[in-house]
Amino acid sequence: MEITQAFSEDNILVLEKAKLLRPLIKFYFIEKELSNVLIDDNKLEIEIETFRNINKLNSEDEFSNFLNSNNLTPEGFNKKILNQLKINSFSIENFSNKCEARFLEKRYLLDEVTYSLLRVENFYKARELKIRILEKEATFSDMAISYSNGFEKKSGGLIGPTSLINAHSSLIDILRTSKEGDITGPHKIEKWYVIVRLEKFTPAKLDEVTHKKMAQELFEEWVNEAVDEMHNAIIKTNNSSFQEKTNS
Repeated sequence: MEITQAFSEDNILVLEKAKLLRPLIKFYFIEKELSNVLIDDNKLEIEIETFRNINKLNSEDEFSNFLNSNNLTPEGFNKKILNQLKINSFSIENFSNKCEARFLEKRYLLDEVTYSLLRVENFYKARELKIRILEKEATFSDMAISYSNGFEKKSGGLIGPTSLINAHSSLIDILRTSKEGDITGPHKIEKWYVIVRLEKFTPAKLDEVTHKKMAQELFEEWVNEAVDEMHNAIIKTNNSSFQEKTNS
């Protein structure tokens, strides 16, 4: 790779020891692959404006504070947005034909769910709370606020909407096989006894947003495979020298 050709063996050894060699290879590989991707200035301006609106950076003071908190200059911010647009464009152009297959492979994890969760460490307490909810002595939200031991306590037990893939692995099948409004449990998950109510289930569909996400996942996998190959080749080329200097 061109970038490493300018480095001595000692430079490469230092970078590898500091775990900086692979990130450096990745950075330059992506830069090279995206160098011929052209983005219209108007499209860049629209994307910057959209980002600022979504993140409520409408005033110059708000934008300046955002830049400072993220150690960015205005030029660096624009560059970051431009690079993401280039990745989007490159990903769609080169991996669009594989997006449907990727979507079908991962579809069951991309479904969107909203659910309520209540967890305690005692089985009998969990069963008691479930009965009280079923008999309408109290709402699920009230029980979660009063008794749940997880982060969901602050939201009255409500989680989501979120992709199913973000749920605990033991919850995925429970949520997938539940009907909206069903209250199930107690389920033993790690040290917890969990009560779950599915609030809403929205099946995933291959819309524009999901298509873009699949393309970017494929792009990232392609980049990582290429970078791993280049990194391993560099290490192999310098391996004997590495061993001598490491042992000396």
